[in-house]
Amino acid sequence: MLVVVANWGIADGTLVAASRHDQVAWLRAVQRAAIRAGFRRDGRYRPPERVDVVLAGDTFDLLTSLVWTTHARPWQRGPRAGAARSRVALAAAARGGRLLAGLRRWARQGIAVPAIGRHGRPATGTETRVPVGVAILAGDRDAWLEDLHAAAAGHGIGLGAVWAGSSCAAQVRHGHEFDPFTCGDGEGTPPADRGPTLGESLAVELVARFGGLLAADPRTWPVTRPLLGGLAGARPAQMAAAFRRWHQRSEAAPAAVGDLWKRAVDAWWRAARRTRPTCGVEFDPVDAIATTLAAAGDAAAAAAAAPFDLPVAPPGTGPLSIDAAADDAAAGRSTVLVLGHPRDTSPHSESASAVVCLGRAAAVRGGPPTVILTRHGDRVRRDWLHEESDATIVTSRAQSPDHVVEAA
Repeated sequence: MLVVVANWGIADGTLVAASRHDQVAWLRAVQRAAIRAGFRRDGRYRPPERVDVVLAGDTFDLLTSLVWTTHARPWQRGPRAGAARSRVALAAAARGGRLLAGLRRWARQGIAVPAIGRHGRPATGTETRVPVGVAILAGDRDAWLEDLHAAAAGHGIGLGAVWAGSSCAAQVRHGHEFDPFTCGDGEGTPPADRGPTLGESLAVELVARFGGLLAADPRTWPVTRPLLGGLAGARPAQMAAAFRRWHQRSEAAPAAVGDLWKRAVDAWWRAARRTRPTCGVEFDPVDAIATTLAAAGDAAAAAAAAPFDLPVAPPGTGPLSIDAAADDAAAGRSTVLVLGHPRDTSPHSESASAVVCLGRAAAVRGGPPTVILTRHGDRVRRDWLHEESDATIVTSRAQSPDHVVEAA
């Protein structure tokens, strides 16, 4: 059984709050899913042999923090920036404490499910432990998680960029290299500081800076803080729309918010001109992005501004090779490729190529969209956490050896 979730976006708490209730609810839902996975197609119950839980990137939002509104930037090298990165990561881990505690417990003790009773049914009041493997992958908003590999290994949790394994023959990675906003590592060569990607620049120089301006007024901060959460969770092309929605819905919106937003956009534009952010397109989109974002608070100006977006490339057209899928197909094994980066498409969309999208602009109550893959004989069944009635058979070893499942 394979459980893949991405985009929790747990920040350090200085600007964006984290819901501990959602973390507990998600852990309980996964445990119930492990019990359901024990029911086979013939109606008999047999607990899964193993459960793999993979957090496929952006578990933490390490970019939306007040720490980056001073002198240090997360893409810089040197001891000051390194200390700041560690401080933000540790604070975010504390905000995600309930989620991490549950994962640590599963990694050490396994997940509790009912034992097999008579006639192939769960035995009431019994318990058996199913081994659990836990992996957390680095995304574009928590790229330096791999630096904490030693600490995570002590808790039985693996850190890395790619995960592969399970009876579903799955490969999992975040997949932000497909997105022009987040692909690349920025300009610059060691030991000099590298520049930011376009996504990093917008998250730090715009959203975090804007959050610092809002948080400076403690009287209005409780009203404006949800706006910052919406901006942090939105894809860059949807930031202007997120700002307008909040402004229209908030009856107590402070009058100064619009001016602070324009001020933050102007500051981002100047920063992007000083240190050019890298992106996956051949033209410079900074001016177009700044124009659209600055018009977000003005309905008339927003209608006249040209919308911007940088489309995400589908698997196979970007830098990620899927030769492994072809090798597995030739060997008669099915391969599942799971990506965790957000996409604009619906997370429950279907297509002939069995593409599955996990990503949403922001986490929903109960946790982000989560896909569960279980192998039953020659088939891999897909279930959505919290939407178990929609379970479907998505691949067959005999008939579809090289389906790709994308959680982007």
